[in-house]
Amino acid sequence: FTQDFWDPGTILKRLEMYRIDRQILSPPPQLFHYDLIPELGLEIAKLWNDSMVDFTQPYTNRFGAMASLPLQDPVAAAEELRRAVRDKGLLGVEIGTNVNGVYLDDPSLAPFYEEASSLGVPVLVHTWNPPGTDRMNEYALFEVVAFPLDTTICLIRLMLSGTLDRFPGVKFCFVHAGAYVPTLLGRIRRGLELYAEYGRIMNADPEEYLRRLYFDTIILDSTALRNTISIIGADKFFLGSDHPFGVGDLDPVGSVEAVGLKTDQEAAIMEDNAKRLLRE
Repeated sequence: FTQDFWDPGTILKRLEMYRIDRQILSPPPQLFHYDLIPELGLEIAKLWNDSMVDFTQPYTNRFGAMASLPLQDPVAAAEELRRAVRDKGLLGVEIGTNVNGVYLDDPSLAPFYEEASSLGVPVLVHTWNPPGTDRMNEYALFEVVAFPLDTTICLIRLMLSGTLDRFPGVKFCFVHAGAYVPTLLGRIRRGLELYAEYGRIMNADPEEYLRRLYFDTIILDSTALRNTISIIGADKFFLGSDHPFGVGDLDPVGSVEAVGLKTDQEAAIMEDNAKRLLRE
């Protein structure tokens, strides 16, 4: 973890370069620690959450922060989310795509979803612990392929399992512009035609589920971003950078400008949608 992760002066200089007014900080996935015993996972989550309050307080106009939670214990995660939001003023939570290989459609996560819905805060889903990494050691495939692949698996499972219908109040936000899901809509529909039993608890078409969710802009290609926005709608996207990780967007504002959106759509993605999500 370089100074770009933890030194406010360094981060603020980068924000000026990025033309970013305000950054919402979220925990690097390496700090999720879902593999630890629940008590230790909770202690680490509290350390992050309390530290973020201390970090952001001198710069409230420039920084906000998302909580971290011990999802290996959904009840403790719900309680810590309540404390982090109500008592500490954090703006939402970032979670992984799976918890030790168990995806987010697992029924055990109901206590967490109920609390997130009650609080009305965004739930940012970031890839961690993706499958198939034993075949992705070369050519940087771990970051290039494995991360969006796991987001894709997670999101489709949430659709097909009925989880999005059972917890409609959860404000799910997915990184990497929804990964491969927008390009797989045709295959998902065909799969539902061939294997109707998999969609028997879905209450909407795949496209409609996507339009209930929120996504960042990190796709690193203006044509792909334009197509994805056209499928889902500009009101469901917010500016993302993945700063300071190497595969992030080095010019997030420029990436949105390059799409050629209408003025009101561009303003929504640059600022308005995030403010609405964060209730700022």
